Amino acid sequence: MTRFLYFAYGSNMLTERLLARCPSAKPLGHAEARGMTVSYSLGSSDGSAKAGLQKAPGKTARGVLFMIDLSERRALDLAEGAPDIYRRVEIEVFSDRTGHPSDAVTYLPNPERTANGLHPYAWYRALCAGGAKQHGLPDEVIAALRDGPVQKMPPPVRGKRAWRGRSLAHAALALAGMPIPPDEGLLP
Repeated sequence: MTRFLYFAYGSNMLTERLLARCPSAKPLGHAEARGMTVSYSLGSSDGSAKAGLQKAPGKTARGVLFMIDLSERRALDLAEGAPDIYRRVEIEVFSDRTGHPSDAVTYLPNPERTANGLHPYAWYRALCAGGAKQHGLPDEVIAALRDGPVQKMPPPVRGKRAWRGRSLAHAALALAGMPIPPDEGLLP
């Protein structure tokens, strides 16, 4: 196998974001992971929450399927902080195009990395909602990713990872023709 199927449900749904990590990525359409849900549940080392896919009986998580060259899987692992922050796993997803199940790689948050009261930065919400919008996911999925509390940015001297992430997010959003969100202020 020279390529693998990848189920994106957070910021990697924005094609331009994923292409910066995996240049061969080709979107294949919508998919759903049954018995799962997406929430901003992962505590990130940049001081914010990131999207996480979790088991939730009776729920369905919506996302985007991509085909990626196997030679780029290590780069995706590194971008996702695997195996420390997220764990790479295979899950069953159902393509909207075919309705058939397929096994796809995705990343689940490590349970000990919970957000504990943190919220996503405005730029991270914009990446997630922008990807969902770009691929025509339902309005309720876009709204769930876009709306809600946001974390204030740390001052640049203390929050270099957050500011680097913000710069990369703004570049991907601009390439995709998506609006750049206003910052929600700085922490003291």
